[in-house]
Amino acid sequence: MILLFKLYVSISVMFFTSSDFESSENVYNASIADPEGCTTALIAGWAAPDGRPLLWKCRDVSLWEQEFHYHDETPYSFIGITYVNEETQVWGGVNEVGFAIENANAWNFDDSSGVPDDDGVIQYHALQTCATVEEFLAYMDTTARIGRTRPSIYGVFDAFGGAGMLEASLYENFWFDANDTSLAPEGIMVRANFAYAGGPNHVGQYRHDRALELIEPAVADSSISVNFLFDIVSRDLTTEYLDPYPLPYQGYYIYNGDTLNFSIRDHDAINREITQSNYIVQGIIPGENPLTSTLWVQVGEPIMTPYMPLWVAAGSVPLEVDGENGSSICLRARELFNYLYYPYPDPYDDIINTNKILDVSGYGVLSEVRRVEQGYYDFVQAKVENWRSSFPPAEEIEALQDSIAELVYNELTEPFPVDDLAVNYEADSLRLSWPPVVRTLFSDTISTARYSIYSGETAEPYSGIEILLGVTSDTTFAIEINSGENSGFYQVRAVYP
Repeated sequence: MILLFKLYVSISVMFFTSSDFESSENVYNASIADPEGCTTALIAGWAAPDGRPLLWKCRDVSLWEQEFHYHDETPYSFIGITYVNEETQVWGGVNEVGFAIENANAWNFDDSSGVPDDDGVIQYHALQTCATVEEFLAYMDTTARIGRTRPSIYGVFDAFGGAGMLEASLYENFWFDANDTSLAPEGIMVRANFAYAGGPNHVGQYRHDRALELIEPAVADSSISVNFLFDIVSRDLTTEYLDPYPLPYQGYYIYNGDTLNFSIRDHDAINREITQSNYIVQGIIPGENPLTSTLWVQVGEPIMTPYMPLWVAAGSVPLEVDGENGSSICLRARELFNYLYYPYPDPYDDIINTNKILDVSGYGVLSEVRRVEQGYYDFVQAKVENWRSSFPPAEEIEALQDSIAELVYNELTEPFPVDDLAVNYEADSLRLSWPPVVRTLFSDTISTARYSIYSGETAEPYSGIEILLGVTSDTTFAIEINSGENSGFYQVRAVYP
């Protein structure tokens, strides 16, 4: 019997005319829009369903060229988020002993102008030298005495159960312990761009409140997870001015006399046009191997970029997130950005067409991104569970993360997936057949496409155990089988000519 793994689903497309739109224009006040900043959260281990803490950050900055770097340092190696060709600063990550950190700007503390920001230097040093939350707090006491140049809120956890958020002004520290139920009764800490200990200027108040609104019920009913934080929270497009759900938004936005159907301005949403990267550190239960901590990352805006796993234990990061000329996935995500957003100048560069995210048939960029993620999410979680009892060599971990990164890039680059893969017996061979692929993720028409045919030893197509059998421009492919062979796994992927 021949078993086939088939990862793709068929898509139907429906179109609306102008009469199908509600007569509603979404409003937006650009004069009170949030500046740069981030939305972050910490779920303490004791509040998570599996006992493992989660540290999340949507990184909102103007520079879109993002990378994740592996730093082989002493005493601790680590992976951190940074910019292309930046080697001395990171803005969050995790190290080999399970210490994790992220930060958000605290705009309601007095700022220091005219000098370089130091939050990236602080986090680099913390990841390089800190094993525990206590060591981090001691380090931050020294920086407070010297004086800092970027008031920030730092979320941290370690491999020993320590967790919390430190609000750091220029010269003072305010510690909020996630294990103190008077400060975090549900084990949840959320921040946007204001410190609880700071002044009344609460930049990002809506993003803060919206994140809590989404996270609190998920923690209460034990449905909080990496996937939930990425797919539901990080990709949320709701603003103080409108709720666009269900997508596509059945209204319009008027710009310079043009009526833009299905379109909204998302600058004050959690997912906004300056959200350039996103990550979640999934920690461990005290006593487990800290090298099983997983850094889940997106190098691009959440709504258009698949998340994927990295591990410090691999001793590297894939070229797709840290290449010689930048992250290829980040570059591809920027092309998706230009596809989804209208090319209007600031401050109108945040108008997004929700019909391209998800149309009424449920197809769009987001449906494809989700399909890619769900192809390996459960598989990766099961792998890490196995590692907790039998830790593999670094080469195996590196191969897994590299294969997933390659898959993500290929899926964002290649044509639409093959659908309805079929098999027929022909004497001593099998013949695979499928309908032609005629479009890309961007709905561009493809006149001809090529197809790569793979075989695998298991039904898991992302296990790294795959063999390329051939490439064809036809929509059929014959596979010779040996006498007595009765099982196998095959997949067909469309590729550019």
